[in-house]
Amino acid sequence: NVGNACTRCLSSDHLITVDLATQIGKNVIFVMTHVDVKGVETLLRYLAKLAKKPRPKGPAARQLLLSGERKEEGWVIRRRCIFQIWGAVASALDPELMRPLIPIILPAVYLATEKKNPGTRPDEGTEQLKELGSQLLDLLQARLGHQYFAEAFNQVRTEIAAKRAQRSARRKMQKVQDPMQAAKRKMASQQNKVKAKRRKKELQKAIRTGELAMVMEKKVRVSKKNKRRRSS
Repeated sequence: NVGNACTRCLSSDHLITVDLATQIGKNVIFVMTHVDVKGVETLLRYLAKLAKKPRPKGPAARQLLLSGERKEEGWVIRRRCIFQIWGAVASALDPELMRPLIPIILPAVYLATEKKNPGTRPDEGTEQLKELGSQLLDLLQARLGHQYFAEAFNQVRTEIAAKRAQRSARRKMQKVQDPMQAAKRKMASQQNKVKAKRRKKELQKAIRTGELAMVMEKKVRVSKKNKRRRSS
C-alpha cells in the first residue's frame, strides 16, 4: 500500500515532473528493500500497469512552453522513472528471485524498444525511452543469463504479436459482418485526425503569439462543460 501510494503520483501526465519522479523512484526502491518478494511483485505489477498507460493525445501530449521553460512530457518522465526502478530492482535482487518477475517487466520494455513502422516519425521522448529500454534489456540478460532471457523475451514477443493479429482479424471480420459500423469507425477516425491537426495548429499559434495560457484555460472550461453535459 505504501509503495502504491508512492507510485500513484506517476499516473498524472500534467503534474509529474523530473524532480518528483526522481524522488518517487528513491521512495519506491527504499520500500522494496523492506518488503518480501511478494511485495516486490505487487509493486512491479502496479508499475507495469502504469508503464502501459497510453501516450496522451491532443494538447496534453505536446511539449508546452510554460513560464519560458520547456516542460518534458509526462508520459516520458513516468516511463523513464519506471524503467530506472526496474533496473535498480534487477541489480539488487538475486537472479533466482528475479526470474519469476521477468514476465511482468518485459512487455512494456519490449514495446519501447521494438522497431517502429518506416512511416513512424521518431521523437526525442520515444528515442530516449528506446535507448534506456535497450540498456535495461542488456542488464536483465547479464543478470539472468542469455538462454533464460532469450526464451522469456521470445515468449513475450510471440504473445504481443498474437494479440495484434487477433485485433487485426477482428477488424477485418467486422468489415465483412458489419460494413456500416466499420465505415462509421473509419469516418470517426478520419475526423479525429482532422481535429488533432487543427488543435496542433491552434496550439502552435498560441505559443507563437504568447496566448498559450488563455487557450489552455478555454480548453479546460470546455472540457468541464462537456463532462457536466455527459453526467446530466
